[in-house]
Amino acid sequence: MISKKNISTIDKVSVTGYDKLALEQLDHRKGEVMILIRRTDFMPVYEIGNLEAMLGVSFTKIQEV
Repeated sequence: MISKKNISTIDKVSVTGYDKLALEQLDHRKGEVMILIRRTDFMPVYEIGNLEAMLGVSFTKIQEV
């Protein structure tokens, strides 16, 4: 299942169907962080894992840049 931390990010962009299934499967990879970046504007749209613990920067901060 998608961790509680990631649910808010996923809900903000209304993920359904295959995208939601893929994110749920990726969330089972422990010890990894993944960022999905939209090609059109290079905006980070999803995070999986504890990005801040690994890189020292929050997902929100990355989106602000």
